[in-house]
This record gives sequence, C-alpha cells and structure tokens, in this order.
Amino acid sequence: MANSFLMMPVVSSLYSFVFPIAELENLLADGRSLIRPVSIDDVITGSRDDSAVELLKHLRYALAWTSGGSEKAAAEAVCQIGFEFVERLNGLAEGGALGNAPKRLRAWPINFAPGASGGASKMKDEVALFEALRVGSQALITAGPKSRAGTARKGKGGWRDETEAAIKATMLNAQWLIPFHRLRRESKLIATVEYWHPRMKARFRVQGFETPGRRLLLWPWWMDELVPLTKTNPATDLPFLERLDGESVGYFKPVIEGLFLWRVIFDKAAKKLQSRIVDRDEGGTVEMAKFQPELMGKVLTGVRYTLLALAGRGRRGKSAKKRSRR
Repeated sequence: MANSFLMMPVVSSLYSFVFPIAELENLLADGRSLIRPVSIDDVITGSRDDSAVELLKHLRYALAWTSGGSEKAAAEAVCQIGFEFVERLNGLAEGGALGNAPKRLRAWPINFAPGASGGASKMKDEVALFEALRVGSQALITAGPKSRAGTARKGKGGWRDETEAAIKATMLNAQWLIPFHRLRRESKLIATVEYWHPRMKARFRVQGFETPGRRLLLWPWWMDELVPLTKTNPATDLPFLERLDGESVGYFKPVIEGLFLWRVIFDKAAKKLQSRIVDRDEGGTVEMAKFQPELMGKVLTGVRYTLLALAGRGRRGKSAKKRSRR
C-alpha cells in the first residue's frame, strides 16, 4: 500500500468485495445510464481519466475563486503548485525516499533552473538524477517517450498515439475487471448481438445486461481476454498488465485488437481509421463510412507492429537485445 503506483488495482478489488452492489454500480456508471468498459476514445479525450493531470485540471477551476474567477490567475496558481510538487519530488528522490517508483514512470518532471541563478549547471544535476533513477526502466511501455517506435518515417504518422491509448484502456479495464464481473453476475442478460461481415470469419459478440439499478451494461467479446492480464508475471512478481514487454505483449494483443474493432462498432470511427490507409492524393474513392475488412486488416497490422515496437520487440517478435547480438 506504500507504493501509490500499485494502489489502483488494490482499490478496485476492494470496491468489488466491500461495496454494496448499488454503490459499486453507481461508481462504474459515473452518472451514466449506460455502463461500458473504458474505450480508446475515453483515454484520448480524457473523459474517463483518473490521472494526476486530470486532478490538476479540476484544481485549476477550483482555484478560480482566489482571483475573482480569473482563468489566467487560476492557471498561474496551478503552475506554482505544480512547481512545488516537482521540487518536492526531486527532493524525495535525492533523499532516496521514493524506492522503485520512478522506474515505473516513462518520464520524470525535471526542473530547469529552479533557483534564481542555477542555470544550466542545475539542469545537469536534474538530468543526472533522472538517469540515476533509471526512469522508465520498468514502465508500462518499455519504449521511451522520445522513441520513434510506431511512428511512420513518412505518410500518415503511424499508429503510436492510438496504440498507446489502447494500452492504457486495456490496463484500466483489467484493473477494474473484478468489479465489472461482480456487476455482471448481479445483472440479467437481456440481449446478445453479433457483429460480423460476409468477408470475415470472426464474429464479434456483445452482450447486454440489465443491472440491478436498471442500467444497461455492455460486455464486448474482448473483455473475456482480460483475464490472463490479471495473472502474475513470474519475471516481475506483478500482474502482466503492469508492464508491456516481451512476456506480456501476447496477452495485450487480443484486447487491443478488440478495442480497435470496438471503436469502429461502438464509437463509429471507421471513417477516421480507414482514411489513414487510403491515400487521397492517389485518388482513393473507397467509401470510408462503411466497415471495410481489407482496410481494417491493414489498420490492425499497423497496430500489431506498433505494439511489438513499444514492447521492445521487432515485427517477427525478436527482442532488440537478441538482434543486437548478431
């Protein structure tokens, strides 16, 4: 419990076992009549993001009263608070009080010249601290934030942003899988719908449940693929969902593919995704609003390659370390 970066799975499990079903349902519904898993677009838009960034956004508006409702003054106040947070973080890190927590972050907030005359020498000290903490060495995504993994050398820019959002959505859904399962057990199945295309072998099943509070709970097929991610990775003694690497990428893959297809089905993003494949400059005339299996196949291929790159593996699944030995 001392490591805040591992608190989220513990808290969600406690919700599942301790909360009355009505309170658990209200928590998962978050004011909505429809209860569904976290989607890629939820992560991209931040509409269901519990991160510290969202906390600061809310704090910014809460501080508006300090200057008669001035947005500018509230923003300045948040910046000052953020600055103090960073100073405190670096002080704790220098004192060795943070343990292994920084390793699980992909980046670290570095102060540039926090003192009046610290200058570039102070920046060197902060960079040295960043490197000594081995920041990102055990992060969820192994590729560094400045890596070109998943970024196309030319063309439409690759699939990194969407894939990283899908990774985060996978992690959040896996963390809350036990509460979701408990609510599903307490709900009544009212409908099962299958999405399919004549040119595709796979069928995508979505179940609808009526919850005790008379809400609609959607359970897409890929939710069942989350179970292996909750198991313990023997290499880290943490659940597989805590780190995307060569060991866990195979468990992430079916969920992330499902999230992309779910985005097309539920969020109606077929046009947005498929237009990334067809080059309009070459006179592409495919009707993007309709689901095109051949185009979605290319989308998923790009996503798979990006996922492997972010996990530190090549397209054929070989790790970078193994390739470097040749």
